[in-house]
Amino acid sequence: MKNLNKQKGFTLIELMVVVSIIALLSSIIVAGLTDARGGAKNNKRNELARQYVTGLSLYHGEYGSYPERCDNCAENIQRACLGEGYPNKVCSVIGQHSEIDSINDQIKEFVPSAPPSLESTMSGGENFYGISYKCTDSNCIGYELSWIVEGGGSDAECFGGAEKTNTVQGLIGICTYSSNN
Repeated sequence: MKNLNKQKGFTLIELMVVVSIIALLSSIIVAGLTDARGGAKNNKRNELARQYVTGLSLYHGEYGSYPERCDNCAENIQRACLGEGYPNKVCSVIGQHSEIDSINDQIKEFVPSAPPSLESTMSGGENFYGISYKCTDSNCIGYELSWIVEGGGSDAECFGGAEKTNTVQGLIGICTYSSNN
């Protein structure tokens, strides 16, 4: 009978299979964490928008109209950033919008000062997306809020009554809430 000399250990093939399985499992976990992080950002954005809707409703109940962008403005079509702390006093939802302190001053008793700057790194750089506000008529009887949600699926939905418009190949959606909803 021949004496077989067996060495203990893994073959190169077995080692490569184990490494590839570990790599596959770690990529699944990282993808899941990225989706969860995006969902958390969208939930935060939706909750902030909900706070502003509630605050603006309270403001309307007190004063009979919504805040005006400026005194004696002929057109209230330009958007204002709600909240403070945007880099260069600009928030981005659809284009660039100047941060107008008068709107924030008018609603500060009805809306707690929540941090408005919500970071996104989708385009390789760091962008700040906030919630923009505009009156929809000259007497400011109606208003419109806009904000961004990232990704697709149920995590990228807008809160009740807000319409979603998909942009950038479905990676970003713009939520628009109108007081007429």
